[in-house]
Amino acid sequence: KHANKIVAVSEYTKHVVSEHLGIASSRITVIPNGVSEHYVPIDNFKTTIAYQELLRDYGIGDRTPIIMHVGSEHPRKNLETVLRTIAILKKQYPDMVLLNIADAGIRAGRIKTLEYIDRFNLRSHVKLIGSVSAERMNELYTIADALLFPSHLEGFGLPVLEAMAAGCPVVCSNTTSLPEVVGDGAIMHEPDNAEQFAVSITHILSNNAFRNDLIERGKRRA
Repeated sequence: KHANKIVAVSEYTKHVVSEHLGIASSRITVIPNGVSEHYVPIDNFKTTIAYQELLRDYGIGDRTPIIMHVGSEHPRKNLETVLRTIAILKKQYPDMVLLNIADAGIRAGRIKTLEYIDRFNLRSHVKLIGSVSAERMNELYTIADALLFPSHLEGFGLPVLEAMAAGCPVVCSNTTSLPEVVGDGAIMHEPDNAEQFAVSITHILSNNAFRNDLIERGKRRA
């Protein structure tokens, strides 16, 4: 009530604040999040000792493709669709692995995640890694073939910005703040459409020209 000005990180968040709190939109200014200088493409990373250490630390070996999801296991993060997508993709890519980065956040979320992993027969395809440093996160974005981010609700969605800056292709949902963050730098679908997410990831994996163009658009957008 007493603030002269309110700052929001996205137009979506501005709208929500205005609508739910009855605040005139003229009092709210949008200043989008920036991205840390830690997130940059690493040239020739696979020739480094750091790359070998990364594979060893997470027991990845030479598995491919590598798909990342960054976020807690809160229902709004929609990990069910992430796992459904992996279940579809593993039919074509039996050695693929999902790296889920971030702490579970809520106990009920981890219980659900483990139930889905068993339901979709993904125990050998999912690694729940927890929180990591920004430097390690950038390395993970570098080795990942795509970031899958089908969130139902984001006030901003910082992982998509980090991934684009790091040169990792992004496939995300088309809801809430995400379209205004990624612009033309990512592929977007309805958040529960695992089949379409799988199609787009397959396209990234099988078409180098498409993949490289998406990476460049992502970097420009970041």
